[in-house]
Order: sequence, then structure tokens, then C-alpha cells
Amino acid sequence: MTGLVVDKPSSLLVHVWILPRWFAWPGAVCPVLLGFFLTDAELSFPLLLALGAATAFSASLHCWNSVVDWISGVDKPGGSVEKPYTSGSQVLPRGWAPLWAVIANAGVFFAAALGLVGWLSLLTDSWWPWFGAGLAIVFGGLYSPIWKYHYAPELCGLLGFGVGGVAIGMSAAGSMDVARAFLVGLAISLPFAVSWGVDQLYDAETDVQRGVRNIGGLLHVSGFPAWAYSGLGVGFTYVYLVFLITIGALTPWAGLSFLIVPFWVVMTALLYSKPAQGVKWGLISIGLYMTALVIAEVIA
Repeated sequence: MTGLVVDKPSSLLVHVWILPRWFAWPGAVCPVLLGFFLTDAELSFPLLLALGAATAFSASLHCWNSVVDWISGVDKPGGSVEKPYTSGSQVLPRGWAPLWAVIANAGVFFAAALGLVGWLSLLTDSWWPWFGAGLAIVFGGLYSPIWKYHYAPELCGLLGFGVGGVAIGMSAAGSMDVARAFLVGLAISLPFAVSWGVDQLYDAETDVQRGVRNIGGLLHVSGFPAWAYSGLGVGFTYVYLVFLITIGALTPWAGLSFLIVPFWVVMTALLYSKPAQGVKWGLISIGLYMTALVIAEVIA
């Protein structure tokens, strides 16, 4: 768990561990690894730079998320709850750090990410790393207070985490196929959107009251069952995966990800009976799913 605490933590723990919300780290690095190995490249120093950039981008955006939720009122008292796997939403409401410090934290990670992307661009003698970084920044740039009241964060997340990560990985290998980056990146983004939607259920009621529009809130208002949403989303993801294998965008070894289906089934069942447990299983499932895709490309 990343920062689930009761007493006030040390300043170092807040800035280095809690705010970056490292539980999401696999979602940052797996798309990069997948994009890199899609090119049949061998392990190299540029890959380390790409992984470092993705890690820093993820940390920066999570710090920024704390800022946005605070100044937009979402995390004010009575708002976001502490989740079983992170206390990131509690840093400002509980006074663990001042607002300026959280903004500075986001800025430091963001500057580190840009520096690593710039270095990567020099080593590969290409502007493509900036293309991937730009897609990742799209998510952070639009994840601002005004956009919290629309569905833009979900749309931008599809581009930023999946497609942006794959593009950064490809660029680290000195190669870029934009169409393939988008096609394969969506194979990461689709299940991510499923887990993201159920993650938002923790705060769905207060989010709706405060005018925030997101997938979790939509499920809450419409009364559409979370287990049905996740089941349909996962089902569509695997149909899309078969499509990618059929057209040659992914290796047939990507079928290894079907071994993760039982985990998705457990997630869906728990969302019906024990929603909080279902959310945690969703995070585990997507981590294993992304890892399986990476292993498949390594084997291929």
C-alpha cells in the first residue's frame, strides 16, 4: 500500500511516498516496456531513460491530482475518502503538507520527466520521445479544475497512459510507428478505464454532489451495476486484443493475457458482493494483464 497511515507522517514520507501514489507505477512503466519490445530492440540505456521519464510523469500527475482535487473542492472535508491502497487524497485535507509544497512536488517530478525526455531525444537523435511525452502531458494538462466537471480526464487518460507510454517506449528503441502505438496503446488504456471507473466509486456520491463528472459518478447516478460495467469492459478489451493479434499488431503470444481472465472474474464477482475488495482486485488484475503483454513481446 502506498501511504495508508493513521498518524501524521513525516514530510519526507509525504513527498516521496504518499503523494506520488506508487501503486499506479506499473501503469506507467508497462506501456513503455511494451512499446520498446514491439520494435524487437535489445535492452539499452535509452530504455532506462524512458522508464525514468514515465515514472516521473506518473508521480508528477498524481501530485497534481492532489492539488486539483483540493482547489476544486473535491477533497475538502467530507469529500474524498481514504482508499485501502493510498492516502494521496488526504495530504491537503489533513494538513500533512501545505499547498505550495504539493505544487512544488509536482513541479520537481515534472521537471525531472522533461529532462529525461530531452536526454532521450538527444541519444536517439529524434523528436519522437517528445511525441510520446506530449501525449502523456495531454492527460496532466487537461486534468485541471475546470475539466474535473467533464469527462475529459477519462478521455485524456486513454491517450496519456496507454498510447503515450507505448510511444515513449518505441522512441527509446529509435523507432516509431504512430498507428501501431495508438492501436496497442488502447489495449492498455481500455482495461485501465475499467479499473479507473470502479476506483471512482469510493467517492461517487460526494463527487456527484459537487458537480464532478466521471465514470464512477455516472455509474452511481444511472444505477448501472459496477460489476456489469467491469464485465462488459473486460470482455470488450479481450475482443479488441484478439483483433490486434489477428492484424499482426501484437504477437500471438499476447494470448498469455487470457491467463489473467480468472482474476478479472474475481474482480467482477467481488464488485457485486464486496465492492471495496473488487476495486483492489481490479488494480491487481490490470497490473498482471499489462505484465503478461510485456512478457509476450519479450518471448516473441
